[in-house]
Amino acid sequence: MMGMNVNAYFRPSVEWDISFLAPWLRREDKDTIQWMTDMTPYDGLHYSWLNSNESNTIVVNDTVVGMFGVAGQLYNEGCPWLLMSDFLERDIKLHRIFLVESRKWIQQQQQLYTKMFNFVSQTHTQHIKWLEWLGFKVLDLYPEFGPYKKPFLYFEMEGKR
Repeated sequence: MMGMNVNAYFRPSVEWDISFLAPWLRREDKDTIQWMTDMTPYDGLHYSWLNSNESNTIVVNDTVVGMFGVAGQLYNEGCPWLLMSDFLERDIKLHRIFLVESRKWIQQQQQLYTKMFNFVSQTHTQHIKWLEWLGFKVLDLYPEFGPYKKPFLYFEMEGKR
């Protein structure tokens, strides 16, 4: 494995990506979809893709490993989302590249919205750390959020529009 080249990039999502990625989502992402919406992983991904102004797919060595985007645009506000497999946990270098590139992408999105916000399961600590690293602020705890009444955190970032 030493010296192996990794081909990693993101591109606009296509519907097929949803079918491929859904079974491979991280356990925390599957839980978040279910606890927030009572949807299956496939339906949650499909809903996010359909309701996004921009939806992208992360591809590593010709394999779909994640999807992300910004849903909605009510009052120039967007809901960023990211759902992925556990591919980053296996490659430190790829994890660093992901952090740098995701921060650049969020900074670009800030130019398009007056505010970006969403909710994250309080148990999804990896995701919360990433959101804070991107510059989002956790502003509130909803102790009984969604149909399963699980604790969720509300996060947001002011836009620059």
